[in-house]
Amino acid sequence: MRKAEGKARVHCTADSKYRLWINGEYIGFGPARGHSEHPYYDTHVVPLRAGRNTIAFLVQHYTEGGNIFSPVEGGLICQVEVGTTVVATTDGSWGTLSSKAYRGIAGMIFPESFDARAEPHGWQQPGF
Repeated sequence: MRKAEGKARVHCTADSKYRLWINGEYIGFGPARGHSEHPYYDTHVVPLRAGRNTIAFLVQHYTEGGNIFSPVEGGLICQVEVGTTVVATTDGSWGTLSSKAYRGIAGMIFPESFDARAEPHGWQQPGF
């Protein structure tokens, strides 16, 4: 994210859910369950420090449709504003990493298995 200081508004949504960190500090999660044609987005007011800031998301996508979720392509959309200026948006410059630490359980939507040994240490931190 470009250099900024003070408070920012992070507008974001994901299919199917996300967790958000700013400069390694956990901020929150979302979005509220919606429909693929009418998704909800969240706005988080977050602290920024002087200089460059790091924004990190963990996004989990439920790949199977059913009576709870519509089968759509997973993804994340985000826009960060400081005052009236847009300082970051999701685009091709954002780095991504496919997690090997999370694994779904066959036939079940919500349960997941997490192997902490497979998670890259400090991936939410500045400079990763």
